[in-house]
Amino acid sequence: MIVPACIPDWKRSPVELVGSFEPHRKFNGDKDLTAPHMVFKITEDTIPLIIENSGESLVTVYKHTTLGSS
Repeated sequence: MIVPACIPDWKRSPVELVGSFEPHRKFNGDKDLTAPHMVFKITEDTIPLIIENSGESLVTVYKHTTLGSS
């Protein structure tokens, strides 16, 4: 699943730079749910993050959930 994420209170830079996303530690302990490190353009409104669920049970990602840091 690709989740459009955003950084709260983010003021976009007018300069074309890149940032990196580091997934929250909850993705490290559960082997069924993973999220890779991502590189993104900081001029974008949203950051496309990938969350992979390789387990049998459904996972719900709620609005305003902290997925990682940048």
